[in-house]
Amino acid sequence: MTGSIEMMPRPSGLQFADTEGWFSILAGVCVVFYRLDGRLWLRVGERVFDLDHRDGAIKWERHGEFSILSVSGGREFISLRYRAGPSQGPPIEDDLTPFVEHEDWDLGLFVSNIVFDEERAAILRRKGRS
Repeated sequence: MTGSIEMMPRPSGLQFADTEGWFSILAGVCVVFYRLDGRLWLRVGERVFDLDHRDGAIKWERHGEFSILSVSGGREFISLRYRAGPSQGPPIEDDLTPFVEHEDWDLGLFVSNIVFDEERAAILRRKGRS
């Protein structure tokens, strides 16, 4: 896969349900988690990882206020250390939003939770949204 990612306004006529995937800036790097052809993919900067490939691996860890997301596949490996949680406002523990969870504010945790939960991963592979 080749190409680049640029942030652009949503084209007119494109509905929310037409898009599949999530993105965030982690440690200054654009990270995109998406489904393509029934497989789960993670793009970290210009590197693309097939999370369903037998060589694909992901590891998420929390160390204090920082998260570490490590991804490998084939000969590729990348590890990102980033500050997790809301960028502004109260800490998640004090957030009054119903049903808010840590993975709502941490894409690395969200990806890890999906990959290691076969039921959620299967839903995403099939329908596009978990």
